[in-house]
Amino acid sequence: MDKHKLRAKYRALRKRECGEPSLKSSAVISSNFFSTVLPVIPDGIIMCYVSIKGEVDTSAILKELLRKGRSVCVPYLKEKRIIPCLISKRTAFKKSAFGIPQPRSLKPVKSRDISAVITPGLAFDRNGNRLGFGGGYFDRFLAALPASSLKIGTAFSYQICGRLPGYAHDVKMDLIITEKGFIVPAAASPASL
Repeated sequence: MDKHKLRAKYRALRKRECGEPSLKSSAVISSNFFSTVLPVIPDGIIMCYVSIKGEVDTSAILKELLRKGRSVCVPYLKEKRIIPCLISKRTAFKKSAFGIPQPRSLKPVKSRDISAVITPGLAFDRNGNRLGFGGGYFDRFLAALPASSLKIGTAFSYQICGRLPGYAHDVKMDLIITEKGFIVPAAASPASL
């Protein structure tokens, strides 16, 4: 199946599956992140997407990271690219042209200072491939990160599929967190996993 058909399939699944069960699953994913993943992330900035309806809810992850005193940035979309933007507990958000919350004021950080990125997707496979939303924003951003930056996908278990088509420009995840546990692709780069 090509990427266009896969996107349509997983968008429909996402629409059907969102609601109370996904809130409970999001809480489990957040717990999995803090109990197992955060301890192996080196000091540095952690980037996390700000979730919208149908995605793994990242609000608890963002709040807890800030409460723990970690430096956190979120994506700021500008001119077809992602700018990593530092946030605090007091950061005010506005909706982007795509309806995604992003900070009102821009406090950019250097990509080389990001130690981990928590990434959304429509689907993931066990090889670390990610099916994005079609704009290429995250693919371009992830490709520019240092190899040492941990790339973490968050997904509900229904978003894990057998095999996704991959292209040379696609960036694989080092780890995928679901409500059922973790997927560590065989080719994961960080030695700490």
